[in-house]
Amino acid sequence: MLSNLDKIFVEMGDHQMNLEILQTNQSAGSFLDEISKWQTTLQHIEGVLQQWNHVQQLWLQIDCLTPLIQFDQQTNLIFSKVDKDFRALMISLANNNNVLKCCQKKSKFCFVLSN
Repeated sequence: MLSNLDKIFVEMGDHQMNLEILQTNQSAGSFLDEISKWQTTLQHIEGVLQQWNHVQQLWLQIDCLTPLIQFDQQTNLIFSKVDKDFRALMISLANNNNVLKCCQKKSKFCFVLSN
């Protein structure tokens, strides 16, 4: 599962601050568009990671309750499939050190991020 997100959030905050400083620099001129793109990218990454972390926390709570709840067979099959897919996504993200690529990864769980 995803861990050490606090370190990543601190690092992204530092990068955002550096980009803001660069943006106000008179020498930035022709790089303003690129600086703006990176600011948007960092905001996107932060939003994705916050959402995934929130969903992961909820998922862990649900996982503790599922043995106590009796589902009908169809609901049980649906939940098992979604649970397997979500766990596979979280494992693949945890094993990838490239945060940018992880946050750009297409997944059926991205509906959470579109709001």
